[in-house]
Amino acid sequence: MTHEHDIDDATIGGYLVGELAPPERDRFEQHLLTCDRCWAEVDAGRRGRALIEQAREPAPDHLREQLLAEVVAGPPARRVLRRPRAVAAAVLALVAAVSAVVAVRAASPAAQPVQITLAVTGYCNDRLPGTGIPDQTAPDLTRLRLAETGAGTGHLAGQPVNGYAYRDDTGRRVLIYTSDQPFPMPERADHPTGPSGAAITTHRGVAVLCSRYPYKALVLGDDRRLVWQVATALDLT
Repeated sequence: MTHEHDIDDATIGGYLVGELAPPERDRFEQHLLTCDRCWAEVDAGRRGRALIEQAREPAPDHLREQLLAEVVAGPPARRVLRRPRAVAAAVLALVAAVSAVVAVRAASPAAQPVQITLAVTGYCNDRLPGTGIPDQTAPDLTRLRLAETGAGTGHLAGQPVNGYAYRDDTGRRVLIYTSDQPFPMPERADHPTGPSGAAITTHRGVAVLCSRYPYKALVLGDDRRLVWQVATALDLT
């Protein structure tokens, strides 16, 4: 589709590197639901970053050992006697810097595929993918005391989907997406039943389960245990 919009490259770049403030990020993700141009740019940016990450290689062992040896050895003996504290401080600073980088990388949330991100946004806003009526009936989850509250058909980043919303008597919600096309597997996900089974992760506080057998589905909810129970009831695990 084509339409006027005021999204600039800085906004797209900030979204890709996770620097947008939460309100601005949510507005941009809502915009992505209706703008094929911005979605294509975000998708291309994510693919490019993935290629860069794959191309990165650690330093050769001999180079790393040489660098460590030089750091530990420090300057010639006469200068070491004059400045032992300076050398020790430099080593400690190096260790602290490396530790900080490792900690920041470990704490950074994984960048998820666009379909996963948009599905989570729809769940957080309690919105279905569209207003069309799905051809397929909603999965029956009455055994889990989950009642259907709505259904709709639409698209996630250009992928045709059906959406089914549920709620139990305690207010817990579940949102299920189904599609004829496989959903991308989430990053940093657990595979409780093995590498070929369903994958489950948490993104922005929402549990997301992705399955490709016996049919393609996403299951989302605030309660990770309930999400897994739903997937098990539907034989998605």
